[in-house]
Amino acid sequence: MATVNDQAQLVSLFKEVFGDSVINRFPNITKISRMFDFSKAEALGKKLVVPVQVAEEHGITYASGTDAEANITLLQPTAGELQSAEIDGSQIYARSRVGYAAIERTKFDKGAFQQALRHVVDLLTRAAGKRLEASHLWGRRGWGTIDSVSGSGTTRTWVITEASWAAGLWAGAKNMTLDIFAADYSGTKVNSNLKVTVTAVTRSAHSISVSGNATDLTNIVAGMQIFPETASPTTEFAGIDAILNNTGTLFNISATTYDIWKANQKAVNGAISMEAILDGVRLGAEQGLMDDVIAIVSPKAFQVLNNDLAALRRMDRSYSTKEGENGTEEILYHGQTGTVRIMPHLYMKDGSAFIICPKEWHRVGATSDFGFITRRNDGEKLLLELPDNPASEMRAMFLGALYCEAPAHNTVLTGLTYA
Repeated sequence: MATVNDQAQLVSLFKEVFGDSVINRFPNITKISRMFDFSKAEALGKKLVVPVQVAEEHGITYASGTDAEANITLLQPTAGELQSAEIDGSQIYARSRVGYAAIERTKFDKGAFQQALRHVVDLLTRAAGKRLEASHLWGRRGWGTIDSVSGSGTTRTWVITEASWAAGLWAGAKNMTLDIFAADYSGTKVNSNLKVTVTAVTRSAHSISVSGNATDLTNIVAGMQIFPETASPTTEFAGIDAILNNTGTLFNISATTYDIWKANQKAVNGAISMEAILDGVRLGAEQGLMDDVIAIVSPKAFQVLNNDLAALRRMDRSYSTKEGENGTEEILYHGQTGTVRIMPHLYMKDGSAFIICPKEWHRVGATSDFGFITRRNDGEKLLLELPDNPASEMRAMFLGALYCEAPAHNTVLTGLTYA
């Protein structure tokens, strides 16, 4: 009788417990990944080409009601213009290992093996889901901007600017490795000698402690951008922030030439408010937005809006002197284009908010989520044997991108501050 660490049984158990997809096990941390529809596209190496209308028809003639038709000269047709958006897919790989000893200890107990395997896969799932969700928000823009630097030698402490701080991104970041790029996202990584490793995170100070090569760390100064290792302004797909702040050419279409390809940027320079959000919706409406929108805000910004809502709430017949209930997970308003849903996101930076029309955003690629890599060689193998270590490894990958068909219908709020 075969034991449970037989390859075929491992595969069966793996699918029985987890299925083929990684990300769908934790939908609570993948709000963005679940918000937009997905379209299958060609694998990397062949760009997805999407036709986009960037200019309207203009062959329209006006005439007085008293003019005889014979005297009216019609304007020549001016054709609407289409451009082809060319979208590259980006690859993200996730790896996790389980030692032979761990397998051996549980091989005669199916339940124990499932628990051991579940623990390893859950860790991989959370890490992969976090990275993909962060890329949907901040792809090509980084996880934070350095505000100040202290320390010397091979260790430093970086304070991250309040505007670019997202507490959820840095939760559990100890031992994470980083690459650093110039303030304007240009050039190659600054830490050319060695990766930078996070040694501690101090949330109250918006700071991270790091170690690395002394020369590299000396060259890293305030204003530079922090990325996870191997992520960069070129290796990631463009996230929402990069798309909404684009002023040049993106996906082969120029935002300078075609105004529909340039999103609205509104500098609030103060506390977030529903007035600021509705004004951002207005900017989209002026460009043709006619649908529901979602405002993605940080938990800190959501607290400000929720407090305003609580202060305005009236007591009705549901009021009870014996128990009280207040607060909300999301806030829903009705605006000039439809409903405006305020959605807090733990990976959203404190200084910004995105007002987007979900129906006009799309995920494209060869995979909709992270999925486990499989091979067909004497059966399907989900666990890969390592040549030099007594362990098996499971791998997952994502290949895709994000694009918006009408950036001008969307708005980014910047300069949000807190007393």
